[in-house]
Amino acid sequence: MDWTSLGMFLGIVVTWSGVLLWAIKWILDRNQKHFDQRFDSTAERLRALEADVAGIRRELASEYVKREDWIRYGATITVKLENLWSRIDSLVARLDARGGGRDGNS
Repeated sequence: MDWTSLGMFLGIVVTWSGVLLWAIKWILDRNQKHFDQRFDSTAERLRALEADVAGIRRELASEYVKREDWIRYGATITVKLENLWSRIDSLVARLDARGGGRDGNS
């Protein structure tokens, strides 16, 4: 093997290596663009999801009643109803004492 053959062989190897490196770079660039597009679409979907969650939180804050508050409201209503029933019972008792009962006899 003489120097010219070795030079040609090395030239072919270097050229082939350049072609392979260019092909690898082209494939990586193409994949990078694909990943960027997917990342952008995922980011857009994430922003939309965050907006939906924020809307649900606003709606929940205006319509949600905590369990403790509901128990307190229920207890308040129960006390008011009991007071109302006791007033009605006292009125009925006074009417019965006057002689006018529920049956309409006066």
